[in-house]
Amino acid sequence: MESLFNKISFHQIKSLLSAISIAKDNDYDFIKIKYKSSATDFDFTLDFLEGLRISKKKDGKIEVNNEIGKFIKNGLIDERLLKRYLLDKVLTVNIPFSKEISKYLKNFKLLRNSFIYKPTNKEKIEESGIRNFFVELDLIQYDGKSRVYRITDRFFLIFAKYIENNKITSKELSYIIRKQIEIGESAEMVILDYERKRLADYPHLIIQLEHVSKSDVTAGCSGPDLTSIF
Repeated sequence: MESLFNKISFHQIKSLLSAISIAKDNDYDFIKIKYKSSATDFDFTLDFLEGLRISKKKDGKIEVNNEIGKFIKNGLIDERLLKRYLLDKVLTVNIPFSKEISKYLKNFKLLRNSFIYKPTNKEKIEESGIRNFFVELDLIQYDGKSRVYRITDRFFLIFAKYIENNKITSKELSYIIRKQIEIGESAEMVILDYERKRLADYPHLIIQLEHVSKSDVTAGCSGPDLTSIF
């Protein structure tokens, strides 16, 4: 049985949302013409977004939910935020793809400090649609040296949240917890570095920056009151 994912791609989704964002009065005919100038399978792509509760066709118009406005304005798309949003939707909304998604992601097992999957040649062919979709969304990447597919750090937390709702081993759970802490600490260090650069002209304030979570795991970063200088 052919995978439904053989008919969908991130490029198609991006093309449709871009067309919707520039369409006057969300006109269906305009959106369809604009979309077809750069992508195929218009009806399927529209059905896919409707299944994710992102868009809806009504009275000759195509409307999108309010959340999409955060990622797309006047045809310009923040791809990283859109990919994160789509992954969250695809992995949480019950759609016709859900069983195929679950079956595919269950193949990724913890090995050598990473969730990896090494498909057979037959599996590579059969799973090409769903694999390519998740590669486009940056959830998985191919390691040519080991010849395996692995879950990326970029969206590991989304993957972890998804598989935690399924059966996992104690070893996998321990790894997920360690990885979540590691990613959280890395994010905090990025924020601290940003604040240090932002306060470069105010050294007396830089010394007030504090990595609070080092002493309180329920907290993040704190710093001085900046209202007097910004």
